[in-house]
Amino acid sequence: MRPNLEKMATINEPCSICGQTIGVDTNGWTGGHNAQPINDGRCCESCNWNVVLPERFSIHNEKINKETDDEYERLSKKNV
Repeated sequence: MRPNLEKMATINEPCSICGQTIGVDTNGWTGGHNAQPINDGRCCESCNWNVVLPERFSIHNEKINKETDDEYERLSKKNV
């Protein structure tokens, strides 16, 4: 799915997490980052790395751990 470029942040928009102005990323990108799952806005590069991505990894790890626990429980019952 292609991003909606009209909804992308531009250099002078505030980050939806910290409120600082979204600037140019180290790679030259000026559209900010998707702030989900923190909120539905756009965020700066710093908040993307320090807030958004860790939360996404945490959610992913919780899901993996639950699936692993469920599989372990299923196999434990099968071998009883």
